[in-house]
Amino acid sequence: MYENRLLYVGELRKMGADVITAGSAAIVIGPTPLHGTSVRALDVRAGGALVLAALTAEGRTEINDAHHLDRAHADLVGKLRGLGASVER
Repeated sequence: MYENRLLYVGELRKMGADVITAGSAAIVIGPTPLHGTSVRALDVRAGGALVLAALTAEGRTEINDAHHLDRAHADLVGKLRGLGASVER
């Protein structure tokens, strides 16, 4: 497993997520209301997790380094808008 695979947990915590990490495991305690803030997509998986969290968060979320998402998701903004999300690139 990639050594720093769970680094994005810190980004989710900035949004108010209650996550405990132990070794290679993460335990999410919830439901917990999330709030929008500025976060950073550290890789493709982190970016995906942050997009999902942002869609449920109250307020505006800015995801920096979103270019990681382009590798795995063609026209992600268009698809999310098609589902009714308010998304800008």
